[in-house]
Amino acid sequence: MNTVKKSQSESKSGREKPLLEYLYEIKEQVSFSEFEGTEEEDRAEELCVIMAKVMRLPDSAEISICGEKMKAAIVKETYSLIRYTHICHVMENFSKIDYPVNNKISYLRTALFNSTDEAYHKIENDVNRWMKNDK
Repeated sequence: MNTVKKSQSESKSGREKPLLEYLYEIKEQVSFSEFEGTEEEDRAEELCVIMAKVMRLPDSAEISICGEKMKAAIVKETYSLIRYTHICHVMENFSKIDYPVNNKISYLRTALFNSTDEAYHKIENDVNRWMKNDK
């Protein structure tokens, strides 16, 4: 599996990596091929591009996550944990929003950042609820 490392801002040649190189790595990381040919493909592509743009930032850059400034290095580290299920979780939650989102990119950046914790807790909550209803 190909994962993006948090401090990768340059390729082996010492030059800055192009966005498409990061995008390719992100797509491998999240098993993007699972989205190809589905109605979710465009939304998944958008999330991968958002992640790739963050991965391209210098580690010392600051990004707004949950309304607070955070070092890009921390966001990159968290983004490196994102997989297919996390992308699905973000898309599912975003589709349920019934209010206008003023800054979609910032919102999705935060949703992606939080997805690594939320997806696990959602599954745990669903299992607990199902077990409780079976008794």
